[in-house]
Amino acid sequence: KKVILGSDESDSLVIHETGPKGVRIKIHIKQLSRAKDVLYGDVEDLDSAQLEPELWRYLAEMIQSSELEYEGVVILHGIGTIAYTASALSFMLKNLAFPVILTAAQLPLNYARTDAVQNIVTSIALAASRSVGLKSAITEVAVFSLSALLRGNRSTVINSSSFRFLESPTYPPLAIAGERLDVKTQFLRKS
Repeated sequence: KKVILGSDESDSLVIHETGPKGVRIKIHIKQLSRAKDVLYGDVEDLDSAQLEPELWRYLAEMIQSSELEYEGVVILHGIGTIAYTASALSFMLKNLAFPVILTAAQLPLNYARTDAVQNIVTSIALAASRSVGLKSAITEVAVFSLSALLRGNRSTVINSSSFRFLESPTYPPLAIAGERLDVKTQFLRKS
């Protein structure tokens, strides 16, 4: 929270996508809590390789219960199984009215050359696409890596030791992050 929002007390992030004034996006950070039927102890001990259908169900239920409360959801995930989780959630969360974006990082937040900050901030901007003023709202499960937003059930891990760890060989990117966020409306799923 301190690295992304500037302090432990902060609850918002200003996104300057549509101009110098920017848009203040309220952020609610929710830690995974232990579900009674999901077998893991401390969330810090949960590795993405341990993900299983029960945890996907738990995530899907948590997201569905948040649909009216938030504009979008960003899930911080490990690289190893991010494509599996994105695909599973895309089939579990049909007819979404808001974006669910998964992202990961090659290097942790406390590393000098981390890709985490850019991946998280860009994912937040895409998840808040309506407020940020992007030309089209995203209403599906997607994954963000380096500079591309990919459809969740069309993504695959191509290189687990590169900043560009995901690719979508069978479907074009839903958005490209460069100087501006370029949402490819023709490729978005219709809400």
